[in-house]
Amino acid sequence: MTDSPHIIVIDDDPLVLEVTAELLEFTGARVTCAQEWTDLGGSDLSATVDLILLDVMMPSLRGDDLVPILRRNLSPRTVIVLYSGMPAPELAKIAQECGVEHFLQKGSVTGHALIKAVEALLPSRPAPQLS
Repeated sequence: MTDSPHIIVIDDDPLVLEVTAELLEFTGARVTCAQEWTDLGGSDLSATVDLILLDVMMPSLRGDDLVPILRRNLSPRTVIVLYSGMPAPELAKIAQECGVEHFLQKGSVTGHALIKAVEALLPSRPAPQLS
């Protein structure tokens, strides 16, 4: 068992996936990337995912439409963050409508700011038991 947070990044842009994964892996997180949610291949997500960074404008199924599907398969403690280049007011409205509390704008978040935002949103972990 590892104490590294597990983050899934779902985005149809391979460059966004690559750069985002590199940034998050730098913090010690385990990162799984998918260009479509179906790329996750039936993985058991119930206890293994701490945070999902989810693009909104996806080709086959919009991120906000994917939220209810993910929620059925995730632990209640998993944080979902909408991640999009759309204007903040529109992104905030979409997040509220699909029941997601957090969102980040791709164009306005630097690498450092992305790392800090994700670290702040990760669920706290219990302290390791010493024997």
